[in-house]
Amino acid sequence: MVRIAAGTQPVEVWTGSTNLSTGGIHGQTNVGHWVRDTAVADQFARYWQLLAGDPGGAVGDTRGQTISKNKVFKAAVRELSPAPLDLTEIPHGVTAVFSPRPDTSLLDSYAELLDSAGRQACITLAFGIASTFKEVLKDNTSASHLVFMLLEKRDRPSGNNPAEFVRINASNNVYQAWGSFLRDPVYQWVAETSALQLGLNRHVSFIHSKFMLIDPLSADPIIVTGSANFSADSTKRPPGCRHLPHRVQPVVQSLLLPQCHRSTPAPTTTRSGKPVPGRKCRLAGQVRARKTQGEAAPTLPRLGSQQDHLSAAAVSLHTRRAVRG
Repeated sequence: MVRIAAGTQPVEVWTGSTNLSTGGIHGQTNVGHWVRDTAVADQFARYWQLLAGDPGGAVGDTRGQTISKNKVFKAAVRELSPAPLDLTEIPHGVTAVFSPRPDTSLLDSYAELLDSAGRQACITLAFGIASTFKEVLKDNTSASHLVFMLLEKRDRPSGNNPAEFVRINASNNVYQAWGSFLRDPVYQWVAETSALQLGLNRHVSFIHSKFMLIDPLSADPIIVTGSANFSADSTKRPPGCRHLPHRVQPVVQSLLLPQCHRSTPAPTTTRSGKPVPGRKCRLAGQVRARKTQGEAAPTLPRLGSQQDHLSAAAVSLHTRRAVRG
């Protein structure tokens, strides 16, 4: 959504993963961004003009015509929003990246960015873990940087191709949490339900947000967020989605980080002290992280901190304050 002042100058953008619907606002995790930056607003306005022309293949086109038109469409999108292959080199501020792209090189860059974190990375995945991410994480060890993944559904083998399943877990210093009912009696003081049972959403009941945090507790965090899933389909297939990779003041990551941590499991352990992969629990500050000589483990926010109650609306409100810089 672009606001155009006096009908001529794009000045502000509202974007993010939140669909403008009851289900999007009340039925699942989402993040919205109010960006008050004229350059970014102008870029979004030009993207809207491109989409308004209904580019790409149309009903009735032959396969050859569809391929040709989609190729032109994707080239125009890439020209409108070029992105560096090495996302660690993005400048401070906001960099808008639109899709569809001609290839999956941008998705590869996202995976490499996730794997490049010095201490910690967090990512939300509404539709599963793309193989691109698993390929770069599968050789990580318990001494690698810490990765938290927040999923809509549990990552498990497919009935069609169980042999191709790549498991990443505590042995890679990767920890996952997924949407599910809390059956522990402690949490049964109200009846459990979901957005699906309430009729708010048909497909996604828990996790719909799309953001990635790279070293969020550092002085120079990188955030990738927007409406696009971290998947090949969202990167290549029309119509189009968008991401906002940006370097921002730490205040922004301090608002997004609790959204991930309050639902992501801290490692639980066996009696011998070994972590139990996939065990769900509430974050309580108990983490395993890479330690080098003379380097202390990172301090993570505990449940109940003053930031833990932040809503998606609050995130969008405060994000634009930092983005302005």
